[in-house]
Amino acid sequence: MTNALPPALESALQSLIHGTPLGPLSFRAQAISKAYRAGSGSKAAVQTGQDVLAYALTRMPATFAAIDDVLDQALLAWPEFSPKTILDLGTGPGTGAWACASRWPELDQIVLLDRHGPFQEFAKKLLAIAPFTSLTQAKQVVQDLAQPGPALAPADLVLAAYVLAELEQAAIYSIIRQAMGAARGLLVVIEPGTPQGYQRLMIARQTLIDMGARILAPCPHQHACLIVAPDWCRFAARLQRSRSHRTTKGVEAAFEDEPYAYLVATLADGGSPKPARIIGPPSRSKIGIALKLCQDQKIETVTIPSRDRTASAHARRLKWGDGYDGPRT
Repeated sequence: MTNALPPALESALQSLIHGTPLGPLSFRAQAISKAYRAGSGSKAAVQTGQDVLAYALTRMPATFAAIDDVLDQALLAWPEFSPKTILDLGTGPGTGAWACASRWPELDQIVLLDRHGPFQEFAKKLLAIAPFTSLTQAKQVVQDLAQPGPALAPADLVLAAYVLAELEQAAIYSIIRQAMGAARGLLVVIEPGTPQGYQRLMIARQTLIDMGARILAPCPHQHACLIVAPDWCRFAARLQRSRSHRTTKGVEAAFEDEPYAYLVATLADGGSPKPARIIGPPSRSKIGIALKLCQDQKIETVTIPSRDRTASAHARRLKWGDGYDGPRT
């Protein structure tokens, strides 16, 4: 499946860049990407309104695709979950809030929390022209998660997407505990699908387990992660690039793959993890379809034989990142 920004968000984004030359934005996008790769946080990498425009054109589609994929997995783990309130931590330009509102148009309240002025100003402009009341009436809160602050407002769903990279390790423990405590239903944490992003998620995962939370996805178990370095757990969202996206990024391909890593956790009684998770691209051959599975106590590759037509037909529809409840031995 190839993701794209929903038409309402794409339209709102295009309206804000109307008349803006894309050449300078492309230069800023490259500088921002270089700063992030060097370990800079958003406050240092994205400093002006032009920077935010460049970021929105090149990164907003990718982060939206990753968030949307993870929300799919959250609902597969807890199909009955239907939030009325959302807390979006480190919201940036508001990507997570838009993803939630697009999925649940009748939300009662969305709170967007961020420390960064240029992002908040841009998010405010996008919210003002949103088609959903939950977005036009969303509450913006200025708070630096890296610093001690007031307690987080409770919400049915707490989203922390691409936030932990902005924090020191000691702050990750604190924010994860606060975020899980504020989540009446689900906490969703998403990080870049890099070894560093995975390591930050492992800190978050152990913190959650220590406080009694259940990991609903992607993990099929609550034990220590079974993946051994130099490998790491990550998935990928394929997204379409708009013309302005391609121009600003300086690329020609009509799509890109956004690698991400994530956790879905709860302190509530609802939901249950899948019995296994596909943690690599399925491999197809004449013999069958090979699936690399993370299971309760082991990681192994199982092959669904082509001669089993029913199971093989099901396996052909599976992709990297899907939960799996078929034959495993």
